[in-house]
Amino acid sequence: MINELKLDNPRMEEMDSFLKYIYEIKKSNPKMMINNNLIYREIIRNGLKKTDMNEDRSLISNQHLFPKWTERYMSHQGINVFCNPAWEYFLQFTNGDIYEEEFIKLYIPLDKEHLYEGANILFDFIESQNITHLSKISQEVRSDNVVVRLKKNDTASAKKIIDFINNNAYLKEGLNKTNPFTPTYNGIGIMQEKGISYNNEMAFMISNYILRSYNDEKENVSINDFLDYFSKHCYNGEVQDIFGTYIGNTKSELNSSQKLNLLIESLAATYNKYGYSQAKWALEKSLDGDFSSFTNHTYRKNLKENLDPLTIRTFIYKTLERLKIDINQINIEEIIKKYCDFIFEESRTLTFEEICKTTLEKYDNTQLQTAIIVLMEYGNEKYFSRYKNDDTTTNYRLLASTYDKESITNAMKKSLILRGINPNNISLKYLTNMYVHELENGLVKNDASKKM
Repeated sequence: MINELKLDNPRMEEMDSFLKYIYEIKKSNPKMMINNNLIYREIIRNGLKKTDMNEDRSLISNQHLFPKWTERYMSHQGINVFCNPAWEYFLQFTNGDIYEEEFIKLYIPLDKEHLYEGANILFDFIESQNITHLSKISQEVRSDNVVVRLKKNDTASAKKIIDFINNNAYLKEGLNKTNPFTPTYNGIGIMQEKGISYNNEMAFMISNYILRSYNDEKENVSINDFLDYFSKHCYNGEVQDIFGTYIGNTKSELNSSQKLNLLIESLAATYNKYGYSQAKWALEKSLDGDFSSFTNHTYRKNLKENLDPLTIRTFIYKTLERLKIDINQINIEEIIKKYCDFIFEESRTLTFEEICKTTLEKYDNTQLQTAIIVLMEYGNEKYFSRYKNDDTTTNYRLLASTYDKESITNAMKKSLILRGINPNNISLKYLTNMYVHELENGLVKNDASKKM
């Protein structure tokens, strides 16, 4: 997984300049249609040298190189080069099929002068290392014209290829910049992707942001304003993870559910030890990347390594939207207050989660489902675990005995709402199954914590 790599710092000023450039185009040409296709074309042009575009800024074709590459690699045993008739815009380079839905993708933008020989050097190296890949070159010079796709866990090969590029004078000389919205490692675009077009998704977000800003008659746009818009309106979890990790410069091994669970646990622990005001203050400071106000060194460390301000903001906004709160009509201070009120008004929701997680960590989901059902139906807490590991400070089975059927149902529903799931109009059995499933998916297990 690429999370073990330390990404380059995000190019915030370049993103800001790009947004302002697009906005000026719209303001100067009010009738111009700003859509994701236009933004996408600007994104793939961004970072190119003037010599890599025609005078009208249209992209230069390099399709004449396709037959040359095909002929050159015809005699090679370790690489297959071909053009798929159904996908003629790209020339494919591969040494075998990768039957995976998720890839590590490297974006290697070579300029016009270095493209042919540079690609030969690159793919000869990949072939010599016997690296499994499914790669392509576009028929135009652009900021993502060479894409190398690797197996999702093959971080070693990704690093090997990037190190090779940076130590090869010819390739280094021919590199253009990736667009600033793409995460990079040592100057090369890199991300973990599952069948989406990240650039296309970002183009969609940017075009909507520009149009919203124009309709709201904003004097100008900025990267900070875009990040706030992104947090409120990006519903693609994969794009949230990629862009959020890049902006926050984190290298998390946790998925979105586990990140949300970590945030909730940290807030609950802070609330239980210091009260509402401290927990609210800790959440406010986390939006600036400062986690020092949360309780417990382990929570602070895990938050810093796994969460970033953009992701936290997104969690907050999505929760309030599900509660039918118009986040566009209130300021950030009021937004944080409403989020904290939702979480802490019934802190027993979080306490019940702790009781359930203790049982889930020690046993399994079947045991937990049985424990919940028996407690609801018969008022018997005997199937819950007493203690968390070797810590006998809290008797979780005794805590469970204080819950009745109604309070358990409310706790499960509230927890699911917090995770973006509508728990209404379903049977109690299905509600319990969903609740246990979500706890299991979001559980930050001990072995995962040790890797941080």
